[in-house]
Amino acid sequence: MSITQADILQYIIAVTDKSDLDRLAAAIRNRRGDLLSFRAASVKVGSTVRLDNISPKYLAGMTGKVTEIDGRNCTISLTENSIKDLRYTPRGKNIPPGAREYLIRVPLKTCVPVE
Repeated sequence: MSITQADILQYIIAVTDKSDLDRLAAAIRNRRGDLLSFRAASVKVGSTVRLDNISPKYLAGMTGKVTEIDGRNCTISLTENSIKDLRYTPRGKNIPPGAREYLIRVPLKTCVPVE
């Protein structure tokens, strides 16, 4: 017999106490960190990515191609549509009119491969 997600949720609701919940919360944080690390490791120069879970929030959803990776960060050349969207943000006032390329530096863990 396999354990289902519903079984786990029912157990959490019915049986766990505060210390169990603290351990569970720590395990979830660690797993999320592992998943972000695995995702970041899959990003390569030339990958097309979408930004997610990033600050400032107006960058979320923007897409581009990775041009450089340096440790935990990367440089992305934004797509023309993302450049257009960026123009309506506080950062966009620095984009020259008619620019077809705009580079931004972001943490690798915020990049979601879209290929």
